[in-house]
Amino acid sequence: MQEAPQADRLRYCYWAGRWHLLEHRVGVAYPLLRTAFTICPNRMVKHKRSIFRQLLGAAIPLGIFPHPVLLQAFGFHTYFLPIIQAMKAGDAIALALAIDSPEPREWFRRCGLHTVLKEKCLVVVWRNLVYKTYKVLEQITPGGRVESIPLGLIGQAFRLSYDVDDGWDSRRIQSIVMSLVAQVCSSFPSPSYQYLIVASGLYRWSSGR
Repeated sequence: MQEAPQADRLRYCYWAGRWHLLEHRVGVAYPLLRTAFTICPNRMVKHKRSIFRQLLGAAIPLGIFPHPVLLQAFGFHTYFLPIIQAMKAGDAIALALAIDSPEPREWFRRCGLHTVLKEKCLVVVWRNLVYKTYKVLEQITPGGRVESIPLGLIGQAFRLSYDVDDGWDSRRIQSIVMSLVAQVCSSFPSPSYQYLIVASGLYRWSSGR
């Protein structure tokens, strides 16, 4: 592929990246779309902007956040910056508003990005909630060494993020934590499922810091 004409490489990387993005394979889509964006000549402003929009749809769910100035330069700050801010804060309500309010929802749907952002960005919010719980424990634990996180504390963080008490019972929290652990494998649940055992730190869980 490296020996192919640049125009052919550009078309392949863009359309292959878009296809993987529609299939929610953001980890595969990201390098393809990044390559397309890199090799697209700057004079092709319209094409560069279209590629960048799709690249954001792959990068942001991976916790790869562009600088706000770059978002503004391409005219995308209105739609993507609230998502990034909500993900960094671990704010599930703000994330839902950023993606599912009428105007952004319609825009993301036209771009083919609504479902992938709604599904994948929420996972990053969950990771950051667990990470923030870990950091709070680290600050109040003598010596700063945290070996386990009570799932009850994680549940409290989720209730605060969603601003609701109902619906966050221990089984739901266990299910979410198990799904996150399966993706990262830097921690594991205790046999009693009441604690998250920290095996090699949770720094990988927090994105976009």
